[in-house]
Amino acid sequence: MLLSLVGDALWIIAMSIMASATLAAWRRIDPRPGCPCSSPSAARRPSG
Repeated sequence: MLLSLVGDALWIIAMSIMASATLAAWRRIDPRPGCPCSSPSAARRPSG
């Protein structure tokens, strides 16, 4: 029981670290504010 709770807590921490690292990497690629998946300007981005 206790090991399960500790494992869940470590899993949540790992997921949050990976999410913040992904967001930081995306901001280096595309510095516009907002989520890249929901940004309407991402759909209009020129592909050249």
